[in-house]
Amino acid sequence: MTKYIVQGGSPLFGEVHISGAKNAAVAIIPAALLVDGVCRIENIPQISDVTLLFSILEELGANVRVLNRHTVEIDSRHVHSTTPSFDLVRRIRASYYLLGALLGRFGKATVAMPGGCNFGVRPIDQHVKGFRAMGAEVTEGNLVQAVAKGGRLTGAPVYLDMVSVGATMNIMMAAALADGTTTIENAAKEPHIVDLANFLNSMGADIKGAGTDSIRIRGVEKLTGGTYCIIPDQIEAGTYMAAVAAAGGRLLIRNVIPKHMDCISAKLTEMGVTVEEEDDTLLVTRSQPLQRTNVKTQPYPGFPTDMQPQIAVVLSLAQGTSLVTEGVYGANRFKYMDELRRMGAQVQVDGRVAVIEGVDHLNGAPVQACDLRAGAALVIAGLAAQGVTQLSQVQFIERGYEDLVGKLRAVGADIRVEEIPESREARNRMFHDDMDEWRLRMMQADMAFEDGRAVWAESSFDDSSWGEIAVPGFVQDQGLDGFSGFMWVRRDVEIPAGWAGKELTLTLAAIDDNDFTYFNGVEVGHTEGCMAFRSYKIPASLVKAGKATVAVRVMDTGGKGGIFGDANSIALAKSDSEKLPLAGQWKYKVSMGLGDA
Repeated sequence: MTKYIVQGGSPLFGEVHISGAKNAAVAIIPAALLVDGVCRIENIPQISDVTLLFSILEELGANVRVLNRHTVEIDSRHVHSTTPSFDLVRRIRASYYLLGALLGRFGKATVAMPGGCNFGVRPIDQHVKGFRAMGAEVTEGNLVQAVAKGGRLTGAPVYLDMVSVGATMNIMMAAALADGTTTIENAAKEPHIVDLANFLNSMGADIKGAGTDSIRIRGVEKLTGGTYCIIPDQIEAGTYMAAVAAAGGRLLIRNVIPKHMDCISAKLTEMGVTVEEEDDTLLVTRSQPLQRTNVKTQPYPGFPTDMQPQIAVVLSLAQGTSLVTEGVYGANRFKYMDELRRMGAQVQVDGRVAVIEGVDHLNGAPVQACDLRAGAALVIAGLAAQGVTQLSQVQFIERGYEDLVGKLRAVGADIRVEEIPESREARNRMFHDDMDEWRLRMMQADMAFEDGRAVWAESSFDDSSWGEIAVPGFVQDQGLDGFSGFMWVRRDVEIPAGWAGKELTLTLAAIDDNDFTYFNGVEVGHTEGCMAFRSYKIPASLVKAGKATVAVRVMDTGGKGGIFGDANSIALAKSDSEKLPLAGQWKYKVSMGLGDA
């Protein structure tokens, strides 16, 4: 297990160089599949999402050649598949861009629903609406299958019912090689949308209006390759601005487009932070007490949802009461607030609104990241806190920040990476190393270990203490708060005689933060993070005819937990054509209602 250890109290002084935009890169790299030639992409950020996308492209048949740390050449002339790996795709939230690219170039695509961070279900209804308008037949479920009639999409007018960055970019990619002209009305205007359009145009596309609410794409016969440089990362720059605002100091932030930063600069200025623009730099200084303000996240040019956790940390140290309203995603975007409370923040969440009463200081504590931006926010909190903060689940942060620890250390932060050996048993206990001994004993009452594998105890499965949940669905966790315990969700299933002794595949839609899945009492899979479909192999030795039990132990049930998604995606399968659907009535029990004691 990798942790960040942060000793707070050191103001930040020096210079930070901003990397290429993550939100642009994760669309531009799939867009390279549209190019029948070699494209050279510069200013690529070194983050895990990018590495994962390169693996997906290579598996599809593209040749990815790394020229240096931030430059690659992608040759998609020999792509031979339109079905990316389920196991790879489910690990990245931006995987749906593969749909538009593959459908646009090859007239068909089969892509699993996206995984990645947990702050709300990421619907693709507007993407599908655009594809269907251009003549594609789309089947939704665990996998999204799209096929263009006649093998090529046809240009058409598309009106988005809501402003959607993902849908705007996906439809733009799909339309680049369509027959005729496509118009996207009520389009999103984010900088990375303009960047994607510029990339496609540099490869030979004909796209006009990106950055406005009306985009016109005139389909061309072929994209032929070229060279393109990705824009700087607006959110990475905003994160360092928030860091100096919270911890104090003076940072020169290089390689930015100041116009992209206006929405963030304006709020920090309201709070008493000095922001000076010059060419491609921002000089950010905080030397006086922070003042309260209100923030509402909105589509660009409004305040970005990807900066909401970071600004909330700054507001937790401001004088007075501030309101943060999440106008893009739902209340799940506030899951990190439980961790912030551990550090002494005074915050209350009511639906999409967080009420933040500023405190004099935060205190270091063991906390865990629940998504990319929440993780960055907790690093900022650690920098500003008194004492030591231990941050786990840092793989979320590394999805979108290049060398965050190294860049912070270079400007005076006391932060280091620590590798902690981790056993299967330790993972099943919980994720905080300093957990009270009584909590551990409570947990072990429901869990035992045989031959190094976790099994659940039959004695804890007394039906009289269990409620029922309709799956797909959620169950309220009865007010458990923060990292307060866990919940069991289980169902009995009848295994056909012909399946005995056969390897099976168990597929479940996402379940809260961290889950451990069991078949007939033996652990068959463990996932950290959520919002991804999971597929687990059931060894043939465990499969016997008759009654079997599928059980999931959901960790950190702060809010709502359960199983959700399309009912077709929740199944036990012997093959693609032989499946036992698992939707319907399941049993659930909150096993440990210990609150934040």
